[in-house]
Amino acid sequence: VFSAATATCWAFPGPEKFQPLVDACDGLGELVQCSAKFEGVCKTSQDDGARFCGHVHHHDQEGTWRHMLHHAKHLAKKYIFGKNKSHWHRVLGDCGSKQDGEKCSFAKEGKCVNSGKCPVFKGQMVCKPLDAHPPKFITQPCEGKVAGQSCRLAIVPGKCTKAKYEEQLVCKATWSLFGHSQAEEQSGAEDETLVV
Repeated sequence: VFSAATATCWAFPGPEKFQPLVDACDGLGELVQCSAKFEGVCKTSQDDGARFCGHVHHHDQEGTWRHMLHHAKHLAKKYIFGKNKSHWHRVLGDCGSKQDGEKCSFAKEGKCVNSGKCPVFKGQMVCKPLDAHPPKFITQPCEGKVAGQSCRLAIVPGKCTKAKYEEQLVCKATWSLFGHSQAEEQSGAEDETLVV
């Protein structure tokens, strides 16, 4: 079954990148403030020269096949989703006085939320960053619409729904490969899929 949340989660690196979001809510209740600490390496963007604390790409150390899969994912993002940028905001962290390649860290403030059906977090409580929002490709089809109205994700029919913990409506696919509607299964309930 293809959903916007599945596409969104696929566009990110593996689950290990998100472990700080899970760790930040360990033992905390829903909607409690949290702070997730991320570690990475200092980098300079080749596009605009901006400095940031970026995710460590382990594919460079794990062999040719993993490296090829990493590049295939970026090509798919560029040619299928029409972009080649990360969904995450760049953060300087503590890279101000460090060189590229040095270890760095930064914190993301947020609130603990139940991840629901997200295939990355699988129902765990996670720290949803305050600056996180659904990607434009699932919100734009619902601009100017109300919950329950029809929308389209490219050629895929959908319905505008309000995801739990979100202000914006998102377009959720209403068909599956098995011929039954996801919308019928939901029966109008608020969508519990987390979009980070």
